[in-house]
Amino acid sequence: MSWAFHLAALIICLYTASISSVRVPLVIEQIEPNSTDPAVYTINATHHVVLLFRDIPNLKTANPFLIRTWSPSSVSVRSPILVVAQQKRQVSAWTVPLVVEPQKNREDEMSKENKKSGNTKVQSDYWSTSLFYNVSRIMCHDFMREIIIGEFSTLPLMTAQSFVVGLSTSSPTAVQVKVDLEEQKHFFLQANTSYTLTVSPSQPKYAFYKFTKTTSDTVVVEVESEDDVCLTMSIQDAKCPVFDMYKDIKYEGIYQTMNIKGAVTIRRKDFQLSGGFFVVLVAHPDDSECGQSHSALPSPLTTREKPYVDVNIETKVTVLVRDGLGWKGYAKAFWGTLAVLMLLASLLLGVQMVLNRHGTIARFNYSDTIMTDVYQHMDIQQVCRLLRENKPTLSLLARHPRRIKKRSYNYLSHTLSIAIFYSIPVVQLVVTYQRIVNITGNEDMCYYNFLCAHPAFGLSDFNHVFSNIGYVVFGIVFILVVMDRHRIIQFRKVNNAFFI
Repeated sequence: MSWAFHLAALIICLYTASISSVRVPLVIEQIEPNSTDPAVYTINATHHVVLLFRDIPNLKTANPFLIRTWSPSSVSVRSPILVVAQQKRQVSAWTVPLVVEPQKNREDEMSKENKKSGNTKVQSDYWSTSLFYNVSRIMCHDFMREIIIGEFSTLPLMTAQSFVVGLSTSSPTAVQVKVDLEEQKHFFLQANTSYTLTVSPSQPKYAFYKFTKTTSDTVVVEVESEDDVCLTMSIQDAKCPVFDMYKDIKYEGIYQTMNIKGAVTIRRKDFQLSGGFFVVLVAHPDDSECGQSHSALPSPLTTREKPYVDVNIETKVTVLVRDGLGWKGYAKAFWGTLAVLMLLASLLLGVQMVLNRHGTIARFNYSDTIMTDVYQHMDIQQVCRLLRENKPTLSLLARHPRRIKKRSYNYLSHTLSIAIFYSIPVVQLVVTYQRIVNITGNEDMCYYNFLCAHPAFGLSDFNHVFSNIGYVVFGIVFILVVMDRHRIIQFRKVNNAFFI
């Protein structure tokens, strides 16, 4: 019986090898849709589909199109659907389902490397990788540069677009995928107009804003979300391709992480070549970068058992572009604040000088108080002996008034030395961090109130630096008041006596 069993196993192996050696031809089906409406296509490892979107009336517009692809959850992550969208000047590709790895996993990989190098103080967490079966991308217009340069706001530019979308998979069984093209009718943002967008980790959105002749030198991009989903807002130069995915949005322009509200102040001179910029928004697969786990504070270990989790993270955001403070506004705020401070300082200084000359000090009758001049010239040894043998009193210390007076003037120089000592590291820290922000575009390094931050003179938040000018002005007023009072209340000789 054993030989019969081995013979049957050998026959099965030979039959399987003969079947596997037969090459199944690959069929590539070309389909030219007549519209951009949703359609379902069936593909497998031997049957691929190529969609030719061309000569469609809907494509003759200046607005870019969004290609949306989605599939049932039965699609395996090991054999995903590969989507390749080809245009005249660029190619975009993604998978369905889309695998999005959280930032926490990337930090965990770094912690493993640190542990291998001997650093055992690194905390290691693991978060599940998210799967998204609904993926969409906005295709950058083939003539985006011509549209940006032209006056599209007054004269709509009609340009034809074309897309070649390839659908393939390595799955041996048939899978279905739906493809839909949607025109982005609110792609071009207008000032002081709110726009509502729906974003997720697999469905990023971006829109274009162009500076006009009536636009201020700076504009503020405000983004407000309906919930507390962690988002990244990026401001990128108006050129293709656009870095809009979660894994690469931080590679271009300036970016900021936000929950409910966020704002970025943009200067016109930073986008002189293109005359405008893209506002890019994408949601995070988790809240690790917006919560305690991304901060320097210790957080409890959190582990998910499943390596892949099917999630549906989606949020609606409102985008508003408004005029910021121009140079005239900066000048009014700067000189207005300085004028008010100088007026108050002059008023306080004048009142104090009047009180010094006509107040209590002026009414004091020095002739009623006579003190004997006991000033004696003593060397250092005599002074030390005098202090050891006698209890220090005001009359004892007044035997060297000139020395005491000289020492009192030294406090001003000491204060100046302390101010310089503390200001040098502060200025160095501000300049260093500002340079890093300018180079990397990471605005998460500095926790400003971005809704009221106004950049100027190379600083991202100049108004909160200039707000300290009040301390400087009133500090100078205090020094002048003390010096004037010291000049009024000075040692006077009346009938050969010192008055203190």
